[in-house]
Amino acid sequence: MLNKSLWTIIFTVGLIGFSANSFAKRPPWLGVQLGYDAKGVMLNGVFVDSAAEKAGMQPGDVVTHIGGAKVSSPKQFSQIVGSKNVGQALEFRWAREGKAMSKVVSLIPKPNEVEVLKNMHMNKKLDDYALKILEFIPQEDKPKGWFSSLLGGSSHAGKGEVRVTDTSLSSFAGKALILKFWATWCPACLSTHGKLNAFSAQAKNIAVLAITTQEESVVREFMLSQKPRFKIVLDVGGKIQSKWPISSIPAFVVADKSHKVRMIEKGAGRVVDLAIAKASE
Repeated sequence: MLNKSLWTIIFTVGLIGFSANSFAKRPPWLGVQLGYDAKGVMLNGVFVDSAAEKAGMQPGDVVTHIGGAKVSSPKQFSQIVGSKNVGQALEFRWAREGKAMSKVVSLIPKPNEVEVLKNMHMNKKLDDYALKILEFIPQEDKPKGWFSSLLGGSSHAGKGEVRVTDTSLSSFAGKALILKFWATWCPACLSTHGKLNAFSAQAKNIAVLAITTQEESVVREFMLSQKPRFKIVLDVGGKIQSKWPISSIPAFVVADKSHKVRMIEKGAGRVVDLAIAKASE
């Protein structure tokens, strides 16, 4: 969770110069990181001083209902909260270690999350996270034998397998890093894959690691379909994202060859170009 005094400073600075009207235009915010759970939506992280924290929500809680509607995915959760107004009250129901809990929560204006993250991480060395990496390995085309050709047999073109490796961030020592926080259900995230695929295919000393909290089966299916050239990290239990309280994706983090953070930005489009350029410096 975020340092409380740091959060207070950033949040206060963010309010200076805002009129009541501009303040109201900021989107509603609960202050949580979302993940998957069979019974609802897992809270992988909770921001300090957020509406969620003040309501008593904690990492590991599983939200089952919002405003009386059952929720089953992070996308649905985000859509419900995003459709409301700042100050609007919603009833949240969640489970914690088998105990049912509920609270009516008033949504607050969303703070500048990137500035908070920069104050937490910029120019600091990344922790040596344990990583579960999934990598798509294309199956090389095999030349047809004369008998196979005669019968119209085909090679295994376009196929491949997903290889799993348990390692740590230090295994990428000496390489610059592009970390992307994403999910398969996020259209903006998927729009970045073309450039990242092309870059990963030719980058020598730069590793692209796409981090998700989704289940392995979902990610495997995606990889076999889309055949990404970059590596995907399964953030089991949201341990990495708990250090990076990001409530909307995609988000990019670039670290230099010593693994010191040099860029933190959210979004797609030009943000991908900025990340590639920064990692290539």
